[in-house]
Amino acid sequence: MKLRTKITSGYLLFIILTAAAIVWSNHLVQRHILEDAGRHSLLMTRRLINQIGHELDLRINYLTSELNDSALQAFLAESNLRFAAPEKREAHIARQEKNWRDTASGQITDTPFSRLLRERFTWFLRTTTGAEIFITNRYGTVAAQTYATGKYFHADESWWLQAKKDGIYIQDIRYSEDDRPGSLTIALRIDDHAGNPAGVIMAIVPVESIIGHTWTGMKPYESTKVELFTRKGVRLFSSWTGNLPGDAADQLFINELKRQSGYFVDATARPIQMIAYADSEGIESYRGLEWILAFRHDKAEILAESGRLQKWLFYIGAILVFGALAAGVLISKSIVDPILQLRDGCQAVADGNLRKQINVKGRDEVAELASVFNRMTTIFNITYIQLKQKIAACEMAHVLLEENEQRLFQFLDAMPVGVFIIDHTGAPYFTNQAAQAILGKGIVAGAGPERLAEAYHFFVAGTDEPYPKDKMPIIQALRGQSATADDMEIHRPDRTIPIMVWASPVFDTRGKVLFATAAFSDISEQKQAENMLKATARELKRSNAELEQFAYIASHDLQEPLRKVGSYMELVAERYREHLDQDGREFIDYAVDGARRMKIMINDLLVYSRVGTKGKPFIPTDAAKVMQDVLNDLELTIQDNDARVTFDPLPVVTADESQMQQLFRNLIGNAVKYRGQDPPRIHVSAQRQKHVWRFSVQDNGIGIEDRFFERIFQIFQRLHGPGRYNGTGIGLAVCKKIVERHGGSITVESTPGRGSTFSFTISDQKES
Repeated sequence: MKLRTKITSGYLLFIILTAAAIVWSNHLVQRHILEDAGRHSLLMTRRLINQIGHELDLRINYLTSELNDSALQAFLAESNLRFAAPEKREAHIARQEKNWRDTASGQITDTPFSRLLRERFTWFLRTTTGAEIFITNRYGTVAAQTYATGKYFHADESWWLQAKKDGIYIQDIRYSEDDRPGSLTIALRIDDHAGNPAGVIMAIVPVESIIGHTWTGMKPYESTKVELFTRKGVRLFSSWTGNLPGDAADQLFINELKRQSGYFVDATARPIQMIAYADSEGIESYRGLEWILAFRHDKAEILAESGRLQKWLFYIGAILVFGALAAGVLISKSIVDPILQLRDGCQAVADGNLRKQINVKGRDEVAELASVFNRMTTIFNITYIQLKQKIAACEMAHVLLEENEQRLFQFLDAMPVGVFIIDHTGAPYFTNQAAQAILGKGIVAGAGPERLAEAYHFFVAGTDEPYPKDKMPIIQALRGQSATADDMEIHRPDRTIPIMVWASPVFDTRGKVLFATAAFSDISEQKQAENMLKATARELKRSNAELEQFAYIASHDLQEPLRKVGSYMELVAERYREHLDQDGREFIDYAVDGARRMKIMINDLLVYSRVGTKGKPFIPTDAAKVMQDVLNDLELTIQDNDARVTFDPLPVVTADESQMQQLFRNLIGNAVKYRGQDPPRIHVSAQRQKHVWRFSVQDNGIGIEDRFFERIFQIFQRLHGPGRYNGTGIGLAVCKKIVERHGGSITVESTPGRGSTFSFTISDQKES
């Protein structure tokens, strides 16, 4: 299809779419106007039905407020008194009924109380055009009225009985021979001052007087009419002349009034009408009345503004169509010719003429396109020349790249560790001299991961089991994962070589594996060193066990003769003390004291040797409970020294409970022993530090000089002579050994004369 044909077709399509848009816009505008009018009318309808309810409430409240009038109460009391005797009541009612019918209507309504009734209810009668009121006593007979009623006795009527029982009766409007069309019956009970029923007041209220002229202020259009219906289709009121109250159930639009409120277009009416309606449901005074208030508007009047808009749209559309046709002819000529030149220029470029230029004058987009075309061909020509130069440079770079690759291979070949590289297919890419020396040239020459994985010279270290194929680092590197292995051995005919392997993948820019590289080294010397270290550790363990056994046996073997020496020396002192001089007695005391201290030292040494060998397994241990047990053990010592020991909340740690007790007992016992002039004050706390608990035991004792901080933790190291403080100098050494078994360390901070703080750590993860 020719370009001109396309442009012409496009403009015809534009004209059709413009016309359709105008028609559719007019339809949318009309629908929007109708919906807006419906919503506004529905709002007015609801306001009016509420206003009707308000007017009805005003009249009911007014009637209620006047029922306590003293004159009204007095007259009703007098009327009820006349009918009080039961034996005379029926006869009296019969006589009054006859007089009622025989008396002229003017005389009935001109009684004193009837005049009083009209005076009391002046506002009601004035604001409710056509309203009528009469009052009965408690027996149902008429006591006063504003008009001539046709009946004197009403006690047998339903409205009277219901009003007397419930206090109020509002009768829905019905149409029969006895009803008054367009009027509403309201009956209220009258109570005397004692709260007993004294009578009933009934008012006949015309519906038109309730609506009044309220609705005229709500007319949105000149054609607006208002009508009031019952749910059964009875018309109670109509602002249309000629539409009198009566049965309207045969009208088609009545069937549309199914919801409580809404609006719709009645297409059956002539002219077509918009109808909005709302019922009395929800208004307290209207419960049970089921009234429907309807606003009716002429649709043509509502859409009058839309008609004027439709004319304007038609005029605008016509102008657009003619303008589009004229513009189409001009644009077709101004666009097609330059485009033909562009077509010829593109064909020339396709044929290889990169210097082609076209001549299109103007400032429009086509001229700009022609200018861009000319610049493009110029750039193409320049780019072609530059491309030829870059191709020559790339060829030179390729030569340099090959040289660099060879140099890189030379560097890798000179490395002391084996380097083995394969491509993504598993084919060997490079193997340096060190790798060939370790793996063997015959195997590497056949290369490939499958060949290497299936070869029998790769074994799990220390076994004759072939190394698993899927765990080989080079295989894992081909899968894109870095891997290491230190449990591989190469079984060669001449020797077995343990190796350490590191493998990693090489990716391209898209994350695909290009190569897998493996570096490995002969770790024979490292393995020999490890084996020697393990042998040394086993020998050290055996030596320690022998030493511990020796210490245990020695302590027991030493205690027996020491016990005999001490016992015999005490026996000599007991039997021969009186025969010895002063020097002899002192010598015996020295010997006994030396034996006693030697026994203590041997026992302490035995305790020290058992810290690492006789310890119990680590279990969750409550440090607070351990602390309390220690205080119970040291209770007499604490009391004798007037000491006070306090501690913060302590954690639960994984430890040897008995050794924790020994640790706290030694530290607190030392704090009491090395006291100052003041009574000992000792405080224990714990603080969380990363993966350990740091415990602190703080005292106010004599303190320690900083040059002795390391010495006090060594076995049998004392800072004071045996005569001043008891002990063997092994307690803190035992504490250090216990703390180290629990994976921690012990330190001291002290100032001479001001006290000391011993701190130790307990690791969270222990092994017994």
